[in-house]
Amino acid sequence: MVALSRKMLPSLLFTQLIKTFMKRLLLFLTCMFSVMLLFAQRVITGKVTDENGNPIANATVTIKETGTGVSTDPSGNFSLRVDGNAKTLVVSFIGKGSQELSLADKNFFDVRLQPEDKSLDEVVVVAYGTARKKTFTGSVSEMKSGDISKQQVATISRAFEGLIPGVRVAAASGQPGSGQNIILRGLGSISLATSPLWVVDGVPYNGDINAINPADVESISVQKGASATALYGSRASNGVIIVTTKKGKGKPRFDIQTRWGVNTRGVPEYDVIRDPGQFLEVYWQNVKHEAMFRATNPLSEAAAGQFASQAMFGAGNGRLDVYNPYAVPAGEFVIDPVSGRLNSNATLKYYDDWEDAVYNNKLRQEYVASMSGSTDKTSYLVSLGYLNDGGIVIKTGFDRITARINLEQKVNNWLRMGLNTNYAKSNQDNTLDAALNNTSYQNLFYWTRRIAPIYPIYTRDANGNYVLDSKGNRVYDFGDKLGNPSSMGTRRFNGTENPRATLDLDDIYRKGDNINTRTFIEIKPAQDFTFTMNYSYDYLGSRQMRNQNSLYGNAGILAGQTQVQGRGTLTQNKSTTQLFNQLLNYQHRFNDHGIEMLIGHESYELNNESSFSTKEVFMIPGLTELSTAAVIKDAQSGLVNHTVESWFGRLQYDFDNKYLFSGSLRRDGSSRFHPDNRWGTFWSLGAGYVISEEPFMKKLAFLDVLKLKADYGVVGNDAILYPAGTNNAGAQNYYPYSNQYIVNTTGSANIAIDYLGNKDITWESNENLDLGIEFGVFKRLQGSVEFFNRNVSDMLFNVPVAVSTGVQTVTRNFGTINVKGFEVDLNLSIIRTKDLKWSIGINGTHYKTKVRELPDEFTGTSLLPAGRVGVPGTNFRIAVGKDPYEYYTWLFAGVDPADGKALYFKEELDANGQPTGKMVTTNTFSAATRFYTGKSAVPGVTGGFNTSLKYKSFDLSVIASYGLGGWTYDAPYQALVNSGSTDIITWHRDILRAWSPSNTITDVPRISENYQDANQTSDRFLISSDYLSLRNITLGYTFPSGTISKYGISSIRAYVVADNLLLLSHRQGLDPRQSFIGNTFNGYTPIRTVSFGINFSF
Repeated sequence: MVALSRKMLPSLLFTQLIKTFMKRLLLFLTCMFSVMLLFAQRVITGKVTDENGNPIANATVTIKETGTGVSTDPSGNFSLRVDGNAKTLVVSFIGKGSQELSLADKNFFDVRLQPEDKSLDEVVVVAYGTARKKTFTGSVSEMKSGDISKQQVATISRAFEGLIPGVRVAAASGQPGSGQNIILRGLGSISLATSPLWVVDGVPYNGDINAINPADVESISVQKGASATALYGSRASNGVIIVTTKKGKGKPRFDIQTRWGVNTRGVPEYDVIRDPGQFLEVYWQNVKHEAMFRATNPLSEAAAGQFASQAMFGAGNGRLDVYNPYAVPAGEFVIDPVSGRLNSNATLKYYDDWEDAVYNNKLRQEYVASMSGSTDKTSYLVSLGYLNDGGIVIKTGFDRITARINLEQKVNNWLRMGLNTNYAKSNQDNTLDAALNNTSYQNLFYWTRRIAPIYPIYTRDANGNYVLDSKGNRVYDFGDKLGNPSSMGTRRFNGTENPRATLDLDDIYRKGDNINTRTFIEIKPAQDFTFTMNYSYDYLGSRQMRNQNSLYGNAGILAGQTQVQGRGTLTQNKSTTQLFNQLLNYQHRFNDHGIEMLIGHESYELNNESSFSTKEVFMIPGLTELSTAAVIKDAQSGLVNHTVESWFGRLQYDFDNKYLFSGSLRRDGSSRFHPDNRWGTFWSLGAGYVISEEPFMKKLAFLDVLKLKADYGVVGNDAILYPAGTNNAGAQNYYPYSNQYIVNTTGSANIAIDYLGNKDITWESNENLDLGIEFGVFKRLQGSVEFFNRNVSDMLFNVPVAVSTGVQTVTRNFGTINVKGFEVDLNLSIIRTKDLKWSIGINGTHYKTKVRELPDEFTGTSLLPAGRVGVPGTNFRIAVGKDPYEYYTWLFAGVDPADGKALYFKEELDANGQPTGKMVTTNTFSAATRFYTGKSAVPGVTGGFNTSLKYKSFDLSVIASYGLGGWTYDAPYQALVNSGSTDIITWHRDILRAWSPSNTITDVPRISENYQDANQTSDRFLISSDYLSLRNITLGYTFPSGTISKYGISSIRAYVVADNLLLLSHRQGLDPRQSFIGNTFNGYTPIRTVSFGINFSF
């Protein structure tokens, strides 16, 4: 220790005093400076809401000059201290357009953020997560809940048409409750399933898409390129549609949506002859020409006219029996034998309108109630929905009740968990065979389209009066005078049926129960790391009952036939899927580098049970359960199991948000294949370049964003279908490597091979190249242009085999097809002021399909018979270098003016029987030759356009879709101009242009019964599939919040909405959207719906 002298003490004391003084002075100055600062600062507050007035939690509020800021609370409120130098406040939120506000002397800010759905800065849902669209290298398009809520759709599969580029939709049936088929960027396979993979709340979905209430959907993301789809592996070969349901946000709220409307027919019927007199005039020509041109004893024109007038009617021997709706004076004919016109003295005894008897307008009503909200720990949404969608045919419609609970809980800073559960109970009432059989006489659409106007619904006496039974009820006419004593005669249009009679007594309904559950646990074990476990369970149960009554129709008691006494067919299905995945995600940003890594494992299992049984002879009137029937006619059941095991990973990197790279790898093992070929490896690579982030591009004031992107990858397809000619044709085949048999239990029991397995088959391979550019200019126009090139190799085809094998085809891997095209998507904000906003959008897609490679035994040949190698229909043939959907059929060469015969082209042959390369005409169809037509079933361009206009509290939106190029084979029209039919059906009005001795220059062959060559399959029935559909118009009004808030209501919106308002096509009655490959049907027509709705928020 150092000793201190007395001399040193005063010095130390002085030093201590100085230090103490300085500290106190510094403290005083600091306090004075702080007080001065406080006087120079002020506190601002505010509230941030979305376009509907709903609070936005976690919105970012910053001072532009300093970068300091805060986030809004769950109610959207914020409080921020600013100094005197602060001039600009910036408010932003993901998916919304940011706003810059002048601070000035204002202390409270009411900020309403508008959506920027088309902005490249938005966050989009991608495989196993989300991504900023600006830095994502894949191809993705997204629909928001607002795009869906404008439309009156029972199922979300009907909401896509015209809104998203690259998407084509087709619906063979407009039956309420039925969905639409969807393909992305063309048909990626010829004989396998081509539907995209559905993913709901992050997990692949195998339930009924009709079970999801569109009102519960927050967004739908459509993934098309390799970078977007490869991570889902084999099930994503045809693209991915990701559905994200709504979650609770902000303070508690209660929403009610109501809608009432009317359903009417959306597509008119073909322009057929409905006037009985005009029909008889045409039929008179039919009989006359038969007499003139018959092979033996042909008559002169005058004699043939007299013969036709005499032969048309007569009990038991007349061409139309006694189905004569006209009364004429004694000794006169209904049709004048010279002029061929209806007798001016004829009076109409009866006329029944079949369409009025079975079609009617029905009501549509829909209600949705939901409660939602969130805190800093919990998010919740509970919704309940009811839909009653009446059909335009008696006893058809769709009812559905849905209930959803979405919960998320933040347990602490490192643990979060959630549960999404949806239940749907549905009932769909159908008409017999409207969808089951395209040309069944029990199909009301087929029947009413073809029935001649001379045939009544009810039996009439000789004077045209109704025939009544003993109880005074009208007696239905079944057209069979032998089988039904009260009938009028033998009707030459299915003489044992009357679908109106059976409509009230027959039933076909399908009841469905769907349970869909998703649960997750998210753990943050360390900074930048997230571990997530997802489990999903989907249950789909359905019970379809088809009851045919014991009184009328082909299940009734028919004289001279087996007493059926009613028929019941019960089909039941129960499908369950379970999926469990584990995901480890790493995200980190340091300096200008951003990196994201994902590794995962996934197990998928599908179990499906089905049963089918038919019984006849129902013993107790009014009871239709199978237990009350005595005779078993058929009984079958089935059980399938399918599993997929997967490992996958993804790496994404960006430098300075400017240079972008991504890669993914997935390995799938599918139980569909033999163990030797069970595993497949799929991958993708992507790159992007955000040029607008370069300093030299920032000088371009008009340029908002400009990005180039490219990706390439390989995915597989294992969705093998049973080929035509097998017991389960068109259904999924889960055991294609094994022989499959059917057991015949009628008569002596025996077993027969139904499907010949092939253990060597493996994945169909899809190689996808995508090149694109995304841009935004003038803060008004956003758009994208993408080129895609898709090679499908090792195609799974059903190849013809020797008859001795016992089957028609065997599945093999062979050949390559190419789908190449581009798509454009443009969105323009034309006017954007405080009171008036107007925007438009347009998109279009063009692609072509070519066969690139076939096996040696098929290359260079023209021997591939249509329908034998997996191509549906009878008008296509597969050949290298050709579009597999180019029509290959007979060519119609016109009408011979001399006799009205149809002419067709055939190859000219030289003296040695070799083709000369020239075409000549023939009037014998069997001698004609099939040719490539140069006309494809695939449209040249498909797409849509939309516009949205908002003025103050009023809003108007329009959605339309279109198709240009492409051809449709109009089979219903072909049947309606069948001038040689032996069935007596009505005709399309084009038959009035048919050849006759006084009308020799025409393109419609002569009408002559039994002249079948007049109406053979040919390009005569190909018609342009161009169309324009006005899909949706919505006009709404939102009540000012100031006028309703005092009642505790935060929002009221009333609106009128119309769907399927107009369809323009090249022929009345033709809807080119029925099929992707130009097929047409006699199914349930689309429905037009006009409704009024009102929505409340509390």
